[in-house]
Amino acid sequence: MKFNSLKSVAIAIATLTMIGSAANAGTAVKRSPADEAKAKKYEQLARTNKPRTPEQEKLVKEYMRLPASQRNAFKSAHPEVSKSIWDLAPYAVCFYASVAGGADVVEAGDECHADWVE
Repeated sequence: MKFNSLKSVAIAIATLTMIGSAANAGTAVKRSPADEAKAKKYEQLARTNKPRTPEQEKLVKEYMRLPASQRNAFKSAHPEVSKSIWDLAPYAVCFYASVAGGADVVEAGDECHADWVE
């Protein structure tokens, strides 16, 4: 399930307060043991790398809107920001937006991992 990146950012920023499994509460998904392990890995990666402050959320939102060719310049223009935010916060925002939009955790993790981590 591909999402328009601006739509993903808007949804993610709006739903970051609903982080966790609340978006899928009551939903029982049958997964293989391998997919269950992937789901846990993806959820943990998103949980530990989500933006922690409104300022970080704003910066990640701006960063994700930029074309890839402009992202390094954007990071350089914000030396006061921890470099770690640029590594996996966009993955977390993408992941939560996809899950909030109805994607399965494994599907969202696979797509967002490919877009923002690999």
